[in-house]
Amino acid sequence: MPLRLALHPGVLLLAPVLLSALAWAVPGGSTTLRGFSQRADVSLGGLVVLAGWYLLCTGLLVLGHRCGAAAPQPAVLARFDHDPVLERRLFRLVAVVAVAGVGYSLVVAASTVDVLAALEGSTGNDLKAALGGAAGPATLRYATALAAPMGIHLWRRGLVGPAEAAGSVLLLAVNALFASRLAVLMAVVVYLFLSCSRRPGARVRWSALAVAGLVLFGALTVLNSLRNENYYTAQGVDSPLAANGYQLLTYLGAPFQVSLGVADAIASGRYPEQYDAAHAVGLWVPTFLRAPQDAEQTPDGYVLRHERGDDFVIATDGLPRAGERYASTVDVANTLTTNSAFADVLSDYGYVGLLALALSTAVIGALLGHLARYRSVVVAAGGVVGYGVAELWRTFLFSQGIVVFLLVAVLGGAVVVAATRTPSSPAPIPLERAV
Repeated sequence: MPLRLALHPGVLLLAPVLLSALAWAVPGGSTTLRGFSQRADVSLGGLVVLAGWYLLCTGLLVLGHRCGAAAPQPAVLARFDHDPVLERRLFRLVAVVAVAGVGYSLVVAASTVDVLAALEGSTGNDLKAALGGAAGPATLRYATALAAPMGIHLWRRGLVGPAEAAGSVLLLAVNALFASRLAVLMAVVVYLFLSCSRRPGARVRWSALAVAGLVLFGALTVLNSLRNENYYTAQGVDSPLAANGYQLLTYLGAPFQVSLGVADAIASGRYPEQYDAAHAVGLWVPTFLRAPQDAEQTPDGYVLRHERGDDFVIATDGLPRAGERYASTVDVANTLTTNSAFADVLSDYGYVGLLALALSTAVIGALLGHLARYRSVVVAAGGVVGYGVAELWRTFLFSQGIVVFLLVAVLGGAVVVAATRTPSSPAPIPLERAV
């Protein structure tokens, strides 16, 4: 299979939706093990709404991608395509940021939690809890999602030594202990974009995909065991492999459950408009600039609503969690917070917000199309955008501080690095290391 096909914007958007639907279709239901106990109704109207939504987003995304690919490259970024020294310096800058973030996170976590005891006791989630959820120096640890794929990519091309590449991977592994599954998955996507940038005609063997899938499943099994083994044992699941299977089924299936239930509510006219059009502007406000009450996940009077006989959840004073958020629409566990960009944006910003999200995909596509053109490590920024597209089935990442930070780390870092090196004649680009 051509690698470029796998990274096509339409595939990045729709393939996860299909995986989510397949995971949802696996028989069985359990609030604790699957994220829901009662399946959403499958109605023709709901399917039409959901299919229409994704077709609209796909069309706008592809259109934007074509426009972005045709846009001229800024000279400061184009220099990296012909200067390996600049690439190496940008990687090292990102790696330093990653070291600072991981180091800070370890120090903060160790001040309140016995790190080794947490890992040995399979309570690794305590490490993430020790960091809190606010933006700050701990956010820098997500630079590992860039440093690791950059390090491997440049090592294969003979531009950095194996020690630097291994060190960057080690940083990613340490970051993964902080329940940073996002960083691991993003690193995979970033590496695919980097590989495609040097070899546009590269193909991926199905056998290689199978092996990579097994390796990724094994890594996630280990991480899930370190974080959640006690939880699954309490639910009667003793096998780490089975526990990770349930974790993946919940992670993949719950967003389709919510999307389908909300789409059915829209089709049947049960979903009201609870916000004015101006409220939709909040969709684009970065999370680190929002007021605490705008991001706080708080209950919204679940029992009181049902005592009054309310037919639908309308929350204007906060963002209730999962099941409370969709109580009269669809069943989903309260512990789940990334339940569907389609449903969450509608819940938070109304129908105008949902339209704004669709229009945003055109801008996202343009950014992806432009960044994917580079043949240097600058394309790592395209990998970040590509990963955000691949996550649209469950959450809107483009207003998240993590994504903003990673794009600034690559593009802002590139400007800084380029300013410190006088333009010179293009240096010969080493052949990629065979593996």
